[in-house]
Amino acid sequence: MPQIVPQIPPAPVVMPAPTPPLDPLLVLQMALRNYLLAAESGNSQAQNHLGFLFERGQAVAQDLETAVKWYAKAAAQNDPLGIYNLGRMLISGRGVGQDINKAVSLLTSAAEMNVASAQLQMALLHELGIGVPASQELALFWLKQAAELGEPTAQNKLGIKLMRGEGGAVDVPQAMEWFTRAAEAGNAEAQVNLGLILKEGLADVPADPARAANWFALAAGQGNTPAMPKLAAMYEQGLGMPKNLREAVYWYYRAAEAGHAPSAGRLGWLHETGALGRPDPALARLWYQQAAKAGDIDAQNNLARLDKAKPGKR
Repeated sequence: MPQIVPQIPPAPVVMPAPTPPLDPLLVLQMALRNYLLAAESGNSQAQNHLGFLFERGQAVAQDLETAVKWYAKAAAQNDPLGIYNLGRMLISGRGVGQDINKAVSLLTSAAEMNVASAQLQMALLHELGIGVPASQELALFWLKQAAELGEPTAQNKLGIKLMRGEGGAVDVPQAMEWFTRAAEAGNAEAQVNLGLILKEGLADVPADPARAANWFALAAGQGNTPAMPKLAAMYEQGLGMPKNLREAVYWYYRAAEAGHAPSAGRLGWLHETGALGRPDPALARLWYQQAAKAGDIDAQNNLARLDKAKPGKR
């Protein structure tokens, strides 16, 4: 007879217990201890991190003077970020006495070491003439340097200068390129700028309402208030997308709640005229009042008109 080999049942598979998530504050405190050890040993990167934690009050009580101390230690080692951070604190006088000349010297050094944030700061200083000669040309120069390093804010500001011809000749194609690069990196202001240009078009840029609406939607989705009423108007008019009053009201409402008075006035108009269904003068009045209180002239006029139309005032 064939020999019967007993079947050994497989060992049960025991799933390991899930590791509980770490408390974010505990993680920061652990990082703080590690940074402190490294910083005291002379690690400039750790010194910068410590300065950041003390400046922001993360894992420790906010202490701007201590933040400056650690930034200064990093800067003393010729660390580019340490130099930039120390210059940034000196120019604002946070945690240290304000010293514009020393700040400009440090920021210039950091900018020349290809710290994009320092280059952006230098552009602003030259634009305003703070501690350096006022110069649109030098502002444009430093914006280009930061933009080439991929700094989205600089890319957007560079696009604006190229559109206006500030510091150089007007260059719409280049401006569009920089706006696009910034917008694709998530810069909401650049997204709005692209939307504005594409909605109406320019001599060198054909109108494209659908793309304009898309950029407005991306910016509004990030909470950019100026984009919200523009997106709402696109929905209301059916421009570049199917008409959708529900979405229009939603974005007008978001903008109004963020303090955009004309959006509150527009909500009043939509409720007064019955564009959303039955006219609702009471709700229209509430929106007009909110807009009028914020100084919107059209809302003030509409509110006065409603007051005149009250029974007994005709």
